[in-house]
Amino acid sequence: MSALNNIVQYPTKRIKLPQSGKIINLRPFIGKEQKSLKYALESEDKASISSTFKNCIQACITEKVNVGKLSLLDIEYLFLQIIIMSNGNIVNVGFPCFNEVDGKKCGTPIEMGIDLNDVQWPKDIDSSKTKEFTITESVKAIFKKQDNSNIFTQFAEHYVDEDKARQKHKNAEEEIIAKALVTVYHGEEVINAEDEDLESRMRFVNDIAGSTLYDIEQFVSDTDNTGVLESKFKCPKCKFEHTEVTRGIENFFV
Repeated sequence: MSALNNIVQYPTKRIKLPQSGKIINLRPFIGKEQKSLKYALESEDKASISSTFKNCIQACITEKVNVGKLSLLDIEYLFLQIIIMSNGNIVNVGFPCFNEVDGKKCGTPIEMGIDLNDVQWPKDIDSSKTKEFTITESVKAIFKKQDNSNIFTQFAEHYVDEDKARQKHKNAEEEIIAKALVTVYHGEEVINAEDEDLESRMRFVNDIAGSTLYDIEQFVSDTDNTGVLESKFKCPKCKFEHTEVTRGIENFFV
């Protein structure tokens, strides 16, 4: 056996996941994992990105925790902690100033460092799996949060083509909400919506008022439970003050 085997010891860190409350041990990415992530992203192959991303995060957990069973918020927090352990908390970014001066974009290159430790995590986290919504005075409905099994696929789609991924999600919103419909209360009548066909559930969803439907979509997709990083910086030429807000695991993949 080579004397080089098993002599590299990785630092570990215990963290508490914000939504599930689980306390787990982490190690940083090692060289081969960072390379595999790099190659997967460069390939722009969605299946490769999804599986590689999931496997690399799973490998950094030093105990028996199935990353595929975690919520989006917990995965996002977990990923950023691994990034900080692996590459440090400061990330250098650069882009042109988009401020208009005399009718033309300034375009001056701006470089800055953002601190991943400044990400703000939600404090009042809704961990409930189901929630009742009032549709009308006589109709109430219970919806469940969507299954998180496709989180890594969604990340890969967003990374490869952000605009297309957003449009796909928008087109699928009604179907996602319809599939999340569990029970409908109509006066004294209790309807098990999961026994109804998808088309009937979608017709019901389409009859819901827009403001209520928005609240339901936010709950079902769990989009409110995410880290948010607000960065402020000034153009060195025109002195315009920019504010950049970053949220969502696909945007934190730096």
